[in-house]
Amino acid sequence: MCSKMGIDEIDTVANLMGLSICAVVSDVLDADIGDLEMESHLEMDLGLTADRQSELENAIREYFDDFQVDFSSINTIQDLVDQVVEGELCDLAA
Repeated sequence: MCSKMGIDEIDTVANLMGLSICAVVSDVLDADIGDLEMESHLEMDLGLTADRQSELENAIREYFDDFQVDFSSINTIQDLVDQVVEGELCDLAA
């Protein structure tokens, strides 16, 4: 059985990618995935340090086929999700 988590296939994939990113953030930052909010600030709310940022960057690179995160424009989990989804799906959305 298949499930749909969006208005179309691309939206469904984007939502699933968001869930995957939350799982990676949860794992790297030792946070309960159920406590994560898309608005959670990575540094202020979740305690992201330079070392953990490097771990998170490597985990995302590994999980998302060498995607390089630009942390200079990321504050929240939503920012991270948006950057990865946009970067990975940019060719499909066109």
